[in-house]
Amino acid sequence: MENKKLVYYSNGSYCDSKSDLEDWETKFTPGSWESSDLFFTLKDCCVTKFWYDIKGCVEASPKEIDFSFSFEVENLILPGTCQDADTIAQGLENAIDVGIGGHGKSHITQIGCATLYLNPNTFSTECGGCLSGSYTNGYSEIPDDYFLSSTSSTTVEVAVNAKQFCADTTCLQVLYDTIVANLIAFMNSGDLTSEIVMYAGLRLPPIPELFNVDVVASSFITSGVYTNPFTQPDDLNGQALMLYYPNFDDGNNRCAADGYQKNYMNDSPEYYLFSSEEECCQEWFYYNKDCSSSSSGSPTNEVFIPDWGTSVCSLKDESLVDSSLQLFTFTSSRDCCSAVFGWNYKACCRAVGGC
Repeated sequence: MENKKLVYYSNGSYCDSKSDLEDWETKFTPGSWESSDLFFTLKDCCVTKFWYDIKGCVEASPKEIDFSFSFEVENLILPGTCQDADTIAQGLENAIDVGIGGHGKSHITQIGCATLYLNPNTFSTECGGCLSGSYTNGYSEIPDDYFLSSTSSTTVEVAVNAKQFCADTTCLQVLYDTIVANLIAFMNSGDLTSEIVMYAGLRLPPIPELFNVDVVASSFITSGVYTNPFTQPDDLNGQALMLYYPNFDDGNNRCAADGYQKNYMNDSPEYYLFSSEEECCQEWFYYNKDCSSSSSGSPTNEVFIPDWGTSVCSLKDESLVDSSLQLFTFTSSRDCCSAVFGWNYKACCRAVGGC
């Protein structure tokens, strides 16, 4: 079974991606609905399969880019159902992938007024636009002149999903430029037209809607923008998706916002995920004055003072310590816990992150 988008899986050492899937590897098995170990994103794969070294997994795995383009096709017989659209899309995708040259996979997202998208739960194609509705039945909302426009030029929109073992953005730019150059040459030479017509005739069953198509030369259009896994993604409102979390792995007692937080943190965001570095530091590493990279202002002398109510020590600016506690200030958590709460030493040390 060939999937229309690269999906990630663990090869034992890192997360790789592929589109050719065995029947048992489909995301959901009809009848039993048992999920297999396939993931739409590299991050999801690394977080789930390499939770003990998420960053190492991401760095070792191939990087993925996505971009879109459009082109014009003449003499295309427009689809009457979503099933027809899916079949036509398969013929176009097979030919476009030849032009991509093994760097990635294409996915048709629009044919004329019909849109196509991949259902993330079933990995099957669904339609929108003028083909919204049942997959196999006819549609009542198709414009009256819909099929009369079959011999005119039809706009086809395509999404490309490609991967490469890259260590930086420069490498990904080369990948993008190479794919775009290959596609432009493939279209302008007439090779894309030949590939579409040949595949449509050889496929069983054939795709008659593509028998007489002619790709319009120099009709390739792309924005020049592609997704870059080395930059921090933003949501549609421009707000960063990456949240700050306490990094317990490197021993620096600081917060990070690189997307490498463990799954248990994602499951309990109210405890582990924060919109700002300051909030995260205050909650988890309040004793580390260097936790927040944005810390500024005049330097302060911070000392540990005992809290007899909780039997632990806490860090506080010495200038803010009540006069009644001046005799009970310590420069280290070890000294404070040992001198005041020796009977509860281990619990006191744990409360301040160690002694």
